[in-house]
Amino acid sequence: QEAKVPIVPVFIENMQFVSTKTGRFHPVAGWRKVEVHYGPPIEPADYLPISRREFSGFVREQISAIRPTG
Repeated sequence: QEAKVPIVPVFIENMQFVSTKTGRFHPVAGWRKVEVHYGPPIEPADYLPISRREFSGFVREQISAIRPTG
């Protein structure tokens, strides 16, 4: 929030097939297809009024909005 620059939400689909939260990245593990989805930039005017406590939830909602549903 302090930088006051646009935020671009990103969702990486199928990342769980090549990596885990605690494990190493395995790009060749079955040659899985990983897709990167980008949302529209979130302008500072849209997120600056939000408290720090609510900020992470707001960003999470923006990422969920670009997640494929099928």
